[in-house]
Amino acid sequence: MTVILVGSSITYHMGEMRFEAGDMGGFRKWLLLSIVLGLAFFGFTAFEYAHLAEQDFLPGTNSYSTAFYSLTGFHASHVLIGALSFVVMLVAVSRGPIHHMLVKGAGIYWHFVDVIWFFVASQVYLW
Repeated sequence: MTVILVGSSITYHMGEMRFEAGDMGGFRKWLLLSIVLGLAFFGFTAFEYAHLAEQDFLPGTNSYSTAFYSLTGFHASHVLIGALSFVVMLVAVSRGPIHHMLVKGAGIYWHFVDVIWFFVASQVYLW
């Protein structure tokens, strides 16, 4: 999951570079790939939750499970919001020009969510 999320930051950065160069086709391609990777991360989180639920590891099982679901769920919700903002941006750029600050702001948000994942993963998977 970490590789997927880091990969999505790389693809978004590639898209930002294409946007700055005026290559909207290239921007849309990299943006679409970032969306796919973000949604894949979200899907893997849902798959993990289903697998853990089958083993009766639920949010209220113990204090660790509560912390686990709180941290990973909060992060996953931010990934979903970022991916949906990319979808909105993809639709907008397909209809015409968009402001460069939309692209920059979405990128800052996405990279921040990516960096936060390292904290989340280290706390819930490595401890």
